[in-house]
Amino acid sequence: MSTYKKKQKELRSPDAFQKAGQEAIPWLVHNQTRLLVLVILLAVGGGAMALWKYTQQRAELREAEAFSNALAPFMPPSGNTAAKTPAETDRELLNSLQAFEAQSKDGTPSARNAHLLLAYVHLRLGQPEEAQKAAERFLAQAPKENPLRQVALEAKAYALEQSKQYELAFAAFGELEAEVPSDFKGKGEYHQARMLLLKGEREAALALFEKVAALDLPKNEAVSLAKQRAEGLLRAPPANAPSANNEATN
Repeated sequence: MSTYKKKQKELRSPDAFQKAGQEAIPWLVHNQTRLLVLVILLAVGGGAMALWKYTQQRAELREAEAFSNALAPFMPPSGNTAAKTPAETDRELLNSLQAFEAQSKDGTPSARNAHLLLAYVHLRLGQPEEAQKAAERFLAQAPKENPLRQVALEAKAYALEQSKQYELAFAAFGELEAEVPSDFKGKGEYHQARMLLLKGEREAALALFEKVAALDLPKNEAVSLAKQRAEGLLRAPPANAPSANNEATN
């Protein structure tokens, strides 16, 4: 390979920070799923206790119990049962949640939670289209005050990112930013900066990372991560990527 062609190949390749952005989503989804299961289990448990007081809501109670049973694959093994791999757990959870969806009444809290959890299971299995649909089913049914809407918006944005639709993912993360409470401000913009970086818009990404890093929210994880990204970009030399016209010419 000639020196010129080798140089052009290097220029077209994503820089270290673009690669870091692409590698971020599996870690984010993995940790988000475990947290989401815990939140939903607590909600199901609390809801079940409250529902026992109302005999007219026995059907909803039965559905809550059925949903809790559908989460069984995520529970740690008991006795001498061999531990399952994450992939095995995801496949079992996918099957059990889909079976629950098929028999549940659409629009109930348990059905909505199943949609949301399915979105993250699909993401972990590398199925972004199915993940986006599941997240949108939740968003179509959840009331505006439901705090899990933010988790669903994030799942939708992750799905668009996973399918490399960075412009749409940028917009979806913007929706997330508009809905997060004040203590979590900057979360959507941090992800928007990642999308800019994945598109090769280094300077715009840096400006947005710096904007989030400047927020006076010391316990906000997005602020901490934005500071790290901004510092890393400032230390690293910019990649002299060719323009789209030069790409076409070459």
